Amino acid sequence: MQVMINGRLVDYISDFDPVDIQSNVTRNWRVSAGDYFKFPVRIADANCFVKRFDRKDTDISGYKLLLRLKGKRLSGLPFIHDLVRVREGNKEILYLFTEYLPGNTLEDLQRKGFRFLPQKLSSDLYAALHSIHQQGFWFPDFDPKNLYRANTGDFYLIDLDSTYSLDELPKAKMFGSKDYWAPVYNFYRQVMGFTSEEIKQLKGDAFNTLHLLYFICLYSYFLYDDGIDLTTTTIEKINDHYYKKYKLFGSTLRYCFCKNPNTGQLQQKPLTLDILNSFVNNCLFPEQKEVFLSKHGASQKPVVQFGVKGGKTVYQPGEMYQLIWNAVYVDIVNLDGEPQSFSGNRSFVSSATKVHKLTIGFKQNGALKYIDHSVTIKVEPRPQLTLTAHSTKVRANRPATLTWEVKNGKNIDLLLNGQIHKSNCAGKDALQITLPFDPRTAGVQRATLQLVARSMAEGIEYRSAPLQIEVVQPVRFNAGWLIVPLLVIGIIWIILGKACSSDGYAYSSENTSYAEVDTVAMAAVDTTAAPPALIDTTAQYYPAAPAPETDTIAKTSNKIDVTDEFVDNSSGWQWDGSSDASTEIADGNLLIKMLTDVPYHPGTHYSIDQEKPFTVAARMGRGDFYSTGSYGIYCTNSRQNTIYLFVIRPGGYYEVGKFENDSWTSLAKGVSENINKDTYYNVLKISHYDNYLYLYVNGNYLTSVVFEMNDLHYFGVYAEAVNTSVFVDYFNVTGTNRY
Repeated sequence: MQVMINGRLVDYISDFDPVDIQSNVTRNWRVSAGDYFKFPVRIADANCFVKRFDRKDTDISGYKLLLRLKGKRLSGLPFIHDLVRVREGNKEILYLFTEYLPGNTLEDLQRKGFRFLPQKLSSDLYAALHSIHQQGFWFPDFDPKNLYRANTGDFYLIDLDSTYSLDELPKAKMFGSKDYWAPVYNFYRQVMGFTSEEIKQLKGDAFNTLHLLYFICLYSYFLYDDGIDLTTTTIEKINDHYYKKYKLFGSTLRYCFCKNPNTGQLQQKPLTLDILNSFVNNCLFPEQKEVFLSKHGASQKPVVQFGVKGGKTVYQPGEMYQLIWNAVYVDIVNLDGEPQSFSGNRSFVSSATKVHKLTIGFKQNGALKYIDHSVTIKVEPRPQLTLTAHSTKVRANRPATLTWEVKNGKNIDLLLNGQIHKSNCAGKDALQITLPFDPRTAGVQRATLQLVARSMAEGIEYRSAPLQIEVVQPVRFNAGWLIVPLLVIGIIWIILGKACSSDGYAYSSENTSYAEVDTVAMAAVDTTAAPPALIDTTAQYYPAAPAPETDTIAKTSNKIDVTDEFVDNSSGWQWDGSSDASTEIADGNLLIKMLTDVPYHPGTHYSIDQEKPFTVAARMGRGDFYSTGSYGIYCTNSRQNTIYLFVIRPGGYYEVGKFENDSWTSLAKGVSENINKDTYYNVLKISHYDNYLYLYVNGNYLTSVVFEMNDLHYFGVYAEAVNTSVFVDYFNVTGTNRY
């Protein structure tokens, strides 16, 4: 068929199957009141709404109106492109082509809830009815299913084929909804005393404007008064409610339809837009602002999102947390009783368990209603778990001695290689445990131990840092080992036997004399001499370097001046990181002279992902077992206002603290027998994971502290005494990303 679309004829072939009716559903055809329709249908350059009438022209009440509207663009009505009659089989079929307006009917919007401006709604629908009346027709099927809001925000009347000529008075047999007929008739009958025959004289155009008035009244009654839904039951209550509440309601209806007091003749005319909007703006929606109509049939709670950023709800004392919220379709938002914006956030510092309440208020059903949303923040100390071993290396079949202490924790378990070895442990205890060993496996074997404890109130599970113990092959006895010692003992026995014969040996205190000891002056120290080699790599007591935690480790060449890899900041030596994130200083020691005791850490080298672990380690020594002062390792952030420093001092003392905005806070300190144990070299290590720093010295766990930094980090070695030499033979950083 040929169809006129936007002023030009184009070809259109319908895909409707008049034989296999059911199959049309698969091609997006829908049906209402026996007529099939489809949208959107692309024809030429336009998206169209296509309706198919399998009826005669005389059976379509609004057929003449459709012809009059063809090619005319009128307010509130969809544009009609064309009406085309074609033959399908042995029948003549009428196709209606109108513009397609993306949007939805008010019937569907009422089910979902929608926002609207009351005056915009009443004015647009009044203009649509007026456009029909101007063509000599009226709209009996006034119902939300035929009221349409386009996505542009404009309102329209649709289903124009069900209109009637103004010459035809309203009759019950007319097709369409009668929900808004009864309350109008009831007002004129019950309040104004009209007879049924007189009421039947009310013409369609005046009748339509009253339908619109009652429709707007229903929305206001539901939102602000006693309306419980949008059904006919509620519509029937409008007369009694608004006639008592507003005098303007009665005078507005009398304007449309009344009797001449002198002659008794009926007088009628449609409401004007000014009269309609006067009642809407002064009585129904005096605030004259956009409102939200909730779901049809049940009160819909406004959309509210309220919670803790990150989702965490259990905190330690002093931790900071942030509440976030977003509320739409509401009039009031209060957080803990204080007014707030509809969308926002607020930070708090945890001190005790607290319930935060977000109260939202919205107008509906005659009153300002309130709904509370709550979030409970629970505060309890995090368990502190310390697990140590007397030795990190044992022989097979010999027990390892463990000690542990758990503070602020309960339901404590000891794990061995990921499995529970002992449950319900005491908070502070010691245990001897024989670790598993497979004699069929060559080399050193390792066992991993870990403590698991639950927080006191919430039972949240926490774990200690893993403790690894090496298990080595036991020494097997060999009788051959006795031969050499026995021979030596025999030779010594023979020698002593000759020297100490009974006739040649006598002892008397009178024959004992003591030689006078001469005082010998100590040689002066040559301070210009190069430092001696401090590290005896063959000594068994020298602490082993921790295994690199990356796949590769870059070693400096003997030809490279390794001091170039550190930046002298006049107060500390910081890893420059010009090539790799870890290094080992080969064949010698790096002599670093610290000049001041005030940490200062400029430069930018690495960034840290705080959700992943990192470690910083260095093997350091002063060259003097009893040297004064302290030295250690540190990490700091990019703004240089927060520094975590781990230092050791003579006498086995250690301390870890935090510089924050030039203010020092000691986080943990104590004495450890593992510092300067058998040597004056120490391996210091900071290990970070799960928001904690774990401190180790010479492979032994010391303590842990809370770690609170989340931006770029730098790492370095440190000494606080003036003009003190520190020897460093490796410095290792893992878990970093190049910045």
